[in-house]
Amino acid sequence: MAQSMPSFHTHFDSFYHRLGLERGKSAKECLDVITSLLKEHGQGGPAKEGGDPVAYYNSFIIADSQEAWVLETSDRNWAAEKITG
Repeated sequence: MAQSMPSFHTHFDSFYHRLGLERGKSAKECLDVITSLLKEHGQGGPAKEGGDPVAYYNSFIIADSQEAWVLETSDRNWAAEKITG
């Protein structure tokens, strides 16, 4: 049985970050992909199949050999800070 692609309003942490890693060639590009998807589609959805939609709030560290970013998300909102030092 073939599985369909999940909608953009399913588990953010298991979908958007994978797209960022697939599409971005650097930590910054990965961050840009994720934040573009958030801006366009938001995040959230049922925590289980058949469940009621819930809000999602996530934190990520996105890094490559040159730089690292901390990303905090809430619905379509996000904040990112480059890690220095």
